[in-house]
Amino acid sequence: MRKKDIQIFNSEIAPVIEERANELGVNIADEDAYPFGRDDSEVKLGRAGRYGFGYYNKFPCYAPWTHSLIDFNGLVYVCCMTREQIQPLGDVRKQSFKEIWEGAAYRQIRLNMHPPALKPCQRCDDFIVENKKIWETIGPY
Repeated sequence: MRKKDIQIFNSEIAPVIEERANELGVNIADEDAYPFGRDDSEVKLGRAGRYGFGYYNKFPCYAPWTHSLIDFNGLVYVCCMTREQIQPLGDVRKQSFKEIWEGAAYRQIRLNMHPPALKPCQRCDDFIVENKKIWETIGPY
């Protein structure tokens, strides 16, 4: 989106999202209402498709310990952002999910999640709320 479009979104749409969430008693993260960022530095990253606003440059993503994506062909990836970006971690048509989850490829990907995370992670804003809560709970490793 153009900077002008993001400014319109932030001034006209995001406040309505926040207001409606509050009316419904839904607790949303700032990133949910303002996915393209609030300040100029975040908007610059958002325009470049880096919706995590640099979070994964400083903090790990814990998705490889909590999540998987199995595509329509049975190929297993850490998440939707890594599909077609990295090699599949396994194939459920050829081995059990447990074998894949506990296997060498998953172990290696978990080691690679420490900052900076994988390149596809730089575009991702999924799991940031969850990752922040995990980080607050366990702190530096």
